[in-house]
Amino acid sequence: MKLPSGRTALRSHASISYAGLLSYIYADIDRSDPRVKAVYDWLLKNFTLDENPGMGAQGLYYSYHTMAKLLALTEWTSSLPKAEARSPIAGSVVDAMEKYLDHPNVVGIGEIGFDLITEREEEIFRKQLRMGDERKMPIIIHSPHQNKLRGIERIISIMEEEGASKERIVIDHNTEETVELSLGTGCWVGMTVYYVTKLSAERAVNIITRYGTDRMIVNGSADWGHSDPLAVPKVAMVMRRSGCFCEEEVSKVVFENPCALLRHSPNFDL
Repeated sequence: MKLPSGRTALRSHASISYAGLLSYIYADIDRSDPRVKAVYDWLLKNFTLDENPGMGAQGLYYSYHTMAKLLALTEWTSSLPKAEARSPIAGSVVDAMEKYLDHPNVVGIGEIGFDLITEREEEIFRKQLRMGDERKMPIIIHSPHQNKLRGIERIISIMEEEGASKERIVIDHNTEETVELSLGTGCWVGMTVYYVTKLSAERAVNIITRYGTDRMIVNGSADWGHSDPLAVPKVAMVMRRSGCFCEEEVSKVVFENPCALLRHSPNFDL
């Protein structure tokens, strides 16, 4: 956009601002940093649940999702002025998302789950889990980046307590440490090929070689760091080169299993 000075600047909008603030938190940048303060102040000034500020209706669901993730991750909401906070904001965001789950283009809910395994995250996770389970939708559960084993153990406990149907759930971002635990639940087991913070294609194939192809799903990621849009095809390539899998097994992991999960939604049509 053109500023009065004639300088061209990027347009501010809420969804990217929430995502950017999450990135600052993950990078452990202090909240007193001027970059953090600038985006935080902009979000306070422009807060609304009626639209994605700066973009209107465009990207509204993603705006809700990143806002809820940010607010569940932090304790910053306690410092918001009453007028802006509309306490509790994260719960209000999830309530606002609910009507979009009944849209004919929506096939599932996620990612939901944990980052830091806090009580506030658990409250929001339970709420979203119920929303998805009541609608008999596929549910994608995010396992935490740190303390992953403890996080998945807590996820499993919550699923049991809530009585959620396992056949519609994928527990994602598994590693060698957690695959056996996740397989024992009866859920689908996701592995994210994301070379910086998660798995390489080779590590994912080693896991599949050990545990088999049943209920295994591989996916890629394109978010905070260096990403590879060919991550899933590379898994298929490594599976073929290993000599351990027939073509049907390769197709099962990279295509048939994901489709089987998504077919739990009446809106899924391929």
